[in-house]
Amino acid sequence: IRGVVIAAKLAMIPIRLGYWGNNIGQPHTVAMKVTGKCGSVRVRLVPAPRGTGLVAAPVSKKLLSISGVEDVFTSSSGKTNTMGNFIKATFFALSETYKYLTPDLWPKHAFPQTPYQENSQWLADEIYNNNIELKDEFLKLEKQINGVNMNREHEKNNYNDRSKDNSARIKYKADQTHSQYFGASEISRGTRFKNVSHGIIIFELIKHIRKIKSNN
Repeated sequence: IRGVVIAAKLAMIPIRLGYWGNNIGQPHTVAMKVTGKCGSVRVRLVPAPRGTGLVAAPVSKKLLSISGVEDVFTSSSGKTNTMGNFIKATFFALSETYKYLTPDLWPKHAFPQTPYQENSQWLADEIYNNNIELKDEFLKLEKQINGVNMNREHEKNNYNDRSKDNSARIKYKADQTHSQYFGASEISRGTRFKNVSHGIIIFELIKHIRKIKSNN
């Protein structure tokens, strides 16, 4: 008997309780849906509202009451007449409650800013306003990209005049590729040309700044 008691103490598992709905009062049910399996028996525990009680077979109800669960729905399948497998499947289902990370246990991360956010103010204040050469480069890039935008609108208007068929219009949009600024995959994902243009301007400015620094 003493050996059985020691083995039972070594096999103890923590059971995490939770709520159904609002977090009012003490935890009363399992925190999430869990499943345990042993042999052909499969037992699923589902959180239940407060006051439901233990909706389970007599054997699994005893195990659930000992574990401190007050309200739970159960669903079982397989050869539940095999009592050992049925009890172990319920035991394994209860042990699964400590294997899930619910949102309240997620660690908090401080997400850093993107390079565009970090360098935008620096580009505007210290570089762009104090460097005439950089201003000229910026205006040149902006004028070039605006010209591409105008050509794109002109092509689109010409196409709309030639055809009003909706399916042809969709095919035309899918076939447009301005490979000198972005790939076809960007169009297929619906990226706006304006946003891509701003990214190109910042990217080219950073390249130009590095070039100026290397020359100096």
